[in-house]
Amino acid sequence: MTRTDSWKTARRHGLLSAITLTLCSAFLFYSNQDEKQAAQAHRQATQKLTLLKQNQQQAMAEANERETLQTQYDNIRNNPRWMPFNPASFAENLHKIQQTLALQDFKYEFQPAAADSASPSLIRHTIKIEFHARHEGELLRFLTDLEQISGSFLVARHCSLKRSTDAGLASACQIDSYELTEATSR
Repeated sequence: MTRTDSWKTARRHGLLSAITLTLCSAFLFYSNQDEKQAAQAHRQATQKLTLLKQNQQQAMAEANERETLQTQYDNIRNNPRWMPFNPASFAENLHKIQQTLALQDFKYEFQPAAADSASPSLIRHTIKIEFHARHEGELLRFLTDLEQISGSFLVARHCSLKRSTDAGLASACQIDSYELTEATSR
């Protein structure tokens, strides 16, 4: 949604009309009443204007969030490498990457699949991964290799690196793999 579209939406909802009406009424009140009442009317109009701006900003933020989720959905749907999530295949890919990068203390855990809260037509598969890394680049390499080899649309969340007692790094990451439900897949 562009800024122009946002203003069109705001206009449709009457926010601009309400702002104009509020400011005009404050001006008329200011010109017909004594200065104290006019100042109070001006404060009230300013408060209403501030509230309307906050509501508009919140509406724009919500619209941006919807647009982001729609973009993610479109990326999944239009991804030529997209394929349904297969835990066995995913685990096999994890083991290939672990062996290639020689990762130590490698552990992973599949969480139960769940419908995505933003879009019920998306199924989210969450995988928690932990391993011992020699340096920061191993986590980045792991994520890059996983995305390339898995053929799935992946989102890495809550990744962390912590210094461990043996001069290495404890790496942990939550990875969400998305798939479309049968009703919406191509």
